[in-house]
Amino acid sequence: EESPETTTVLNSWLTLDREFHDLLYRMADNQKAKEMVALLNLQWHRFRLALLSLPGMLKKSVEEHIGIGKAIVSQDPQQCVHLMSMHLEQVRKSLINVISLFSPISN
Repeated sequence: EESPETTTVLNSWLTLDREFHDLLYRMADNQKAKEMVALLNLQWHRFRLALLSLPGMLKKSVEEHIGIGKAIVSQDPQQCVHLMSMHLEQVRKSLINVISLFSPISN
């Protein structure tokens, strides 16, 4: 059972994460990408919660988003691409990890 503080932190993170991504889509003027990701987020909400429950994952995500934000503010597209690629790869690996935890197939 999660503490009320943990639930509050997770809910705050999910709200800020959504707002951060919405800002990125507005800056990129890419409504289609925003719609596609919103649909995916609806489908994998439980996985996102599971990802955030992994040790250190919330802190890592915050740090990655801060780095991406700083690269955007400093107008460094190469650093943005690099950091976003690393972030997406981290999410992919973590998602595979979470899925394997719940998989009925043993490794």
